[in-house]
Amino acid sequence: MDTSGCGLIVFAASKPIIEFKKAIEALECYPEAGMRARLTDARYGDGYIEIFVSYEEFENTNRTLESATFIDSSGRPRLTAREAGLYRPIDSIYIGLDWQEYLTVVDSGVERLLKAFNERKDKGQTYLQWLEKTALAALDSGRGASR
Repeated sequence: MDTSGCGLIVFAASKPIIEFKKAIEALECYPEAGMRARLTDARYGDGYIEIFVSYEEFENTNRTLESATFIDSSGRPRLTAREAGLYRPIDSIYIGLDWQEYLTVVDSGVERLLKAFNERKDKGQTYLQWLEKTALAALDSGRGASR
């Protein structure tokens, strides 16, 4: 495990896609487990790493993972971070030096899928619906894995 933060600093130079793990939910920040972002920069300090992220290209997928954990006016946890006005498409988060506990660097093949999803003509589908339709079409055409 990289506890110096150096590995993440090196990854940040390539602006990779990251996916957050369950441990991120213990911090006071927007992302929840499974959400994705583009890592745009990282800096380390005394016992922490500050990561700079952009959620912009993952709006549709992240929105489906938001849970209502923020308190509404009646004192009940009914609001998502976005509904509570705490969502920022470009943000920074302070995490521990054991950064692999909070996030993982994702293969860039996902980037191609998200680009195709955002460029599709049928805007009435969710990401999952589109992905399933695309995978089934590939299977039916013989380009995908065998059934």
